Parts: sequence; structure tokens; C-alpha cells
Amino acid sequence: MDISNRLYKVIKDGKNQDVDWNNPAYVWKNWIKKGSKSWKKFVMCCEEEFLFDRYKKDGKLKFFFREYVGEFEKFADDWIPNAERHSFFYFTLKMYGKNCMKK
Repeated sequence: MDISNRLYKVIKDGKNQDVDWNNPAYVWKNWIKKGSKSWKKFVMCCEEEFLFDRYKKDGKLKFFFREYVGEFEKFADDWIPNAERHSFFYFTLKMYGKNCMKK
């Protein structure tokens, strides 16, 4: 199984379990679709041995899900290409129930 498929399985396993709707990375994992520009960027930025090394206490994947709590715009700036930002924020608004973008 290639890195993209392995990552997608890891991200989508438990997709709706314990979602912190104030954490854009958790919203992202429910929104993301394989083959999207956002997904391709995520896969390109990941190093397999770092993500899947269960012995590392704070690997990149754990950092990814902790770094952006409450910072939807910063997360989008770092991880969501402009062409997909509207879709991400619309999904967030629909699921989260309020506009997460700063005025």
C-alpha cells in the first residue's frame, strides 16, 4: 500500500469519533477527499517513517492534530489551497455551526 493510501486509512479511521470541532485538523479529516489538492499537499509534506513510527512520542501526525486548535484561518493558510478554502470553510460552518473565520 502506498503512502497516500496508508495515510488516508489512518486519517479516516475513526473519522467521526471524538471530533473537536474547535480544532481545524479534526474538521479537515472529516472534510478531506483523496485526490484533492489539499490531500496531495498533505501527502507531499509527510514523511512515512515519521508518521508511522508508533514509538515516537510526538510524531508529525500528532503535531498536525494539536498545533492549530481554534486557529481555522492559520490552518487554512498552511494546509488548504485557495481553490478549496471556500469548501473547507463552508463545511466547517455547516458542521461547527458558526463562522470560524475572524472578521
